[in-house]
Amino acid sequence: MPPFHRAILNRRLDIARLLLTHYHASPNSMYRGTSTLLLAIKMSCPQAVNLILEHHPRLSYTCDFQGQGPLSIAVAKGNFAIVERLLHSLALNVNDRCTDGMSALMYAVEHAEHAILSHLLTDPRVNDSRGRTALWHALDLQNEELVQLLLDQDGLRLNDADDGGLTPLARAAEHQSPRLLQMLLRQLKICINTTSSFSPLWAACRAGSLGAVQNLLTQRSIQINVKAPSGTPPLHVAVINQHLDIVSLLLSQGEIALNEVGPSGCTALMFAAANGYTACVERLLRHPQIDLQVQDPYGYCAFSLAILNRHARAVDLLSSAFTHLSTAKSVAQSPLDPITEKRGQRDQQAHENEFFRTCCTTFRHLATDVVDITQKLVLEEHFHPDQFIPVNARLCRAALALWAALDASRVEEDRAERIWMQELDMPTASEPSSEWI
Repeated sequence: MPPFHRAILNRRLDIARLLLTHYHASPNSMYRGTSTLLLAIKMSCPQAVNLILEHHPRLSYTCDFQGQGPLSIAVAKGNFAIVERLLHSLALNVNDRCTDGMSALMYAVEHAEHAILSHLLTDPRVNDSRGRTALWHALDLQNEELVQLLLDQDGLRLNDADDGGLTPLARAAEHQSPRLLQMLLRQLKICINTTSSFSPLWAACRAGSLGAVQNLLTQRSIQINVKAPSGTPPLHVAVINQHLDIVSLLLSQGEIALNEVGPSGCTALMFAAANGYTACVERLLRHPQIDLQVQDPYGYCAFSLAILNRHARAVDLLSSAFTHLSTAKSVAQSPLDPITEKRGQRDQQAHENEFFRTCCTTFRHLATDVVDITQKLVLEEHFHPDQFIPVNARLCRAALALWAALDASRVEEDRAERIWMQELDMPTASEPSSEWI
């Protein structure tokens, strides 16, 4: 170990002064990645720091092997005297970040050093390597005094999200701290319906923070169906994490999009059924607007998903719901007045009888034509065998006559069918039907 380092380590300021004065010891000389200035700061020895800065007022400081500068180390140690001395003596940027992405301001927040924090608040908007500002860290500590101190600063970016997609308000909603949430909600520029990041309501539903959900739902501008960037609504994430109390609270809201599908094409009920979350299935089925027949892109409904994943209890609940729905629909259909219904049945039967009567008449006429043509053909063959009329010519005439009779019967039947269908208010066939004949 160099003599200057050893003198500082043993707090021998007299020897350190001698080395600085007569031997021109360098405060930036490194030993195991630490300079003498950093060593004095780490030892929380303000006298040694003053001694070094008196002899080197324009010292260009260095960082240790972990990338921490003198100000960050002093803040982490919580030594206000050293922090104040460094700020007045060195050309320090309080927003310089260490290799871990933390600035001196963030260290002050993390260690809850209020007095130091007030000296460092030059730009509270600076974020760390994860995109988190000092306010974000103060919320993580759930320190109301620090949060209020930061909120009082000008130019604070309240709606910036970190790399995880959480704004300060969304982070506060995840914590069970209604006072912190109220402090942020009182800010005029706060946004509670963010779509580019996770909304506070979505974050509270995921974390299971019932108090935060209740608090957010009282806000006039709240939109309870705002989806996450992935496309998942708050109700879905509450069901996925089985927060039944939050699910019930969301379902009590009139504007809840109960049957909305997520990015996978599933509704909240389908998620619950597929995973066997019977409590959520039961609660969702009690909602009067639940749709049991919504299908995913593969054609599976909630009932099918419960069967495929062998969740017997969910299958029973959904089966009972289907039965109840069918019964309710049959009861809801009010029967016609008995006399009106019987009159309608009588008229329908009369029209049907008339149709078949016409068909029988048409067939009788066709049969008569066939008999007449056949008899004529036989008589001509018997009484005029000597006439040289080719047999095939006779047959051709007979066939043409039969074809004409058949066409006539088709026209008659089609006319009768059209009349019948018009009486029943049914669409008619595009061509005459000859199936009956």
